[in-house]
Amino acid sequence: MIFSKGQFYLQIEQAQLEDDGPYECQVGGSEGSQPISSNPAWLNVLIPPSNPYFETDFSESWVAGRSYMVVCVGADAKPEAQIHLNKDGVELTGAEQVTMAGSKEKLWNTRTQLVMGQVWTKLHFVPDSLGSLGGIPPQPPVLEGLEGDQVKGGSVLRLVCISQGGNPLAALHWMKDGELLSSSWQEDLQGRRSMSTVLLRVTPADNQVELRCQTLSLGMTSPLSVSRRITVLFSPAQVSVSGSYSAVEGTQVSLSCIAASSSPPVSLRWWLGFRELTASAIAGEHGGSSTVSNLTHLVSRDDHGVPLTCEAFNRGTRFSRSQTENLNVFYPPLKVWLDAPPPTPRRSGTKVRLVCFSTGGNPEAALTWLKNGRPVSGALGPMPFNQGVSRELVLVLVPSDNMAAYRCDAWNQVTTIRSAETKLQVQFPAVSMKIVSQQTELRAGQTLGLDCLSGSSNPKASISWSLGALRLLGEEHTPKTAAFSGLSVSSTLSLPLASRYNQQRLVCTASSAGLSEAASTFYTLNVLHPPEFSPDQPRHVQVVEGDSVVIPLLVSANPGEMSCTWLHRKAKLLREETDGRYVWTEASLEIRNVTRREAGLYTVKCSNQEGLEHISISLDVQYAPGVLPQKEVTYVDLGATADLTCEVDANPDAMISWSWLVELACRAEGVPPVTFSWSKNNVPMDFENPRRMLLLNVSSVLDFTEFSCSARNLLGEDKMDIQLVGTDHPESPSSLGLVAVTHNSVTLEWIPAFDGGLRQSFRIRYQGPREDSYRYVDVAPPSAVEYTITGLAPLTTYHFSVSARNDVGESSYTDALTSTTQEWVEPDQPPPNEDTGPS
Repeated sequence: MIFSKGQFYLQIEQAQLEDDGPYECQVGGSEGSQPISSNPAWLNVLIPPSNPYFETDFSESWVAGRSYMVVCVGADAKPEAQIHLNKDGVELTGAEQVTMAGSKEKLWNTRTQLVMGQVWTKLHFVPDSLGSLGGIPPQPPVLEGLEGDQVKGGSVLRLVCISQGGNPLAALHWMKDGELLSSSWQEDLQGRRSMSTVLLRVTPADNQVELRCQTLSLGMTSPLSVSRRITVLFSPAQVSVSGSYSAVEGTQVSLSCIAASSSPPVSLRWWLGFRELTASAIAGEHGGSSTVSNLTHLVSRDDHGVPLTCEAFNRGTRFSRSQTENLNVFYPPLKVWLDAPPPTPRRSGTKVRLVCFSTGGNPEAALTWLKNGRPVSGALGPMPFNQGVSRELVLVLVPSDNMAAYRCDAWNQVTTIRSAETKLQVQFPAVSMKIVSQQTELRAGQTLGLDCLSGSSNPKASISWSLGALRLLGEEHTPKTAAFSGLSVSSTLSLPLASRYNQQRLVCTASSAGLSEAASTFYTLNVLHPPEFSPDQPRHVQVVEGDSVVIPLLVSANPGEMSCTWLHRKAKLLREETDGRYVWTEASLEIRNVTRREAGLYTVKCSNQEGLEHISISLDVQYAPGVLPQKEVTYVDLGATADLTCEVDANPDAMISWSWLVELACRAEGVPPVTFSWSKNNVPMDFENPRRMLLLNVSSVLDFTEFSCSARNLLGEDKMDIQLVGTDHPESPSSLGLVAVTHNSVTLEWIPAFDGGLRQSFRIRYQGPREDSYRYVDVAPPSAVEYTITGLAPLTTYHFSVSARNDVGESSYTDALTSTTQEWVEPDQPPPNEDTGPS
């Protein structure tokens, strides 16, 4: 029911138990939104209990003083019934109530029981004299406990058959469809009646059976009976649905719902959600009827996931049973789109991610990537999300990706395929390079024509030529459309050939604006030329007299087969005339045990099929200098200038130097004869003539020290110390090391070297970060070999060196020692109100 726009109402008339439950209002979905539902509203249907009944047999006599159980049942109520027991208008207390499930779901039975104690009743007796009067037939039997012919299956009937009067009292028995059901009865002598009670649990098999109570007594020619045929009301034991719940949207599902035998026949109803559909046929069993309903329904995607229910309702038992399963409707994906990079050019080799998204569809769509209509391998697996599925394709761009159509197809069992497509702009260098020569045989002096063909590139490439470090200019032609939506270009080059180009690579390079990479290829030049000597060919070779020398021959020719001849001072060298001291090959000339006579000019002549060339090489034989003796002694007056001449024979010219000579002489007398020995700083020295010691090239470092001369014979030994003194600048200290480091100081130590014969002092230089010049500090006291430099910055790296100084000069600085000062740590503050000592 619709009362106003956007407001919908549901009205339920003649509410039944089946209407009990939650209700929801749903708004169907669309392509852009999901369906939504309201909060559930609960309908609570109240059912009054059926007529209460006692399970206690009140027809039997109670014996005074005994206790009896009185049981009353109120069945099929919602909510459960409350039972009150009354006797003569007075409510009885102390009853116990138990609640249990009723005949239907949601219905309850209430069972109340009460123990009645100390019952007193009067006993009635029939005089024995009546038996002598002969048999008196009883009245026809009466049946109690069956109010109607319809009985619910599963219920328990308490049937009482009463036969009044007769002498003797009648015997009673029960029959069910002609078969004995019970042959026991009770007699009420006071009331002059017979009673037989039977409890019967009704099953569907009891449908339409005849229940008969018969009486038999003396004086009767035939039994008296009473009978009732009952109709059992029972629901189907099972409801089943055959057929497929799956179908493609726009097609039909065909289902058959079968309800097992029931009485009365059930009504079969089909529910699609809250919408009803129907049709049925009937057959029977146990006197009841089974019901079949066939359904053909045209499905749409809105039906997907909606429960399809076949409900069997028995109006006699007011019980329903159902079979429910959700419809599975196949339909194509609703939407497919791509997450692709913006349409800007990208270079080949760049990694690109394309993600395909698909929403909707049942079953979930399978996603396939295609490139120009062909499937692409290497895509990642599908990744489901809350509304669909995605699949990522990671590409490392190649030239063929330029303007290629990458398409993602989304498909499932439905034949409809939805797609999304994108195109990529890829910049790439030339995919191929080729050089074509216009000649087959190349010779020095000719001009060679070459064509360089560049494959497709994007953007258009420009062609350049190079030969080693030489850049050459070619003629570029009009570009042509090529593969992968690119352009190809070509260039022609005319190259004058020279022998130096032989076996060199002529490189053709195709480069595009905006691309850092380029494509290139090369053509190896095979230039024919006569022998040609390398610029690196030695033209002057030196050798020391007495050694062997190898004169290399650096010559090239194309073709390489050539012959070479050696000449010395224009005379051809012959192997048989060289006493084996000359050995030559195609690559060199070797002269063994060279003498001064082998010096001079050598000429080598080489030829091949292209021509003849020669070169001359000078051999310079060197020998050690020899000082020519001077026959005359040079005399000079004190204070005058002496001219000394030193003549030397050498190749190359010798460098002549003069040096001071210090002679120390040791004299001693003794008998027997005296032997002499020398030591330097207590280290023995060995001389051929121990009386005299000559020191050449006196060193201030090594020789300004103490020498000792010892004289000894068999009778004793004497010793004399000689101090050789000279002055020079000190030598550099050694073993510069680190002693200690704080946040603002560094302590260094070193080992002094030779002081040059004078008192020395030390100077330290150091430099911090970002300082353009050194800082210097003089060590005090001057002779100290350990010093602390203060005023440094915390956590700063410094470089330290030390040098020595005396009156003559200063040594070089030692190698730098690097050290980093420590971090500054705040000293702990004393706690308040404590004595911190004198301030």
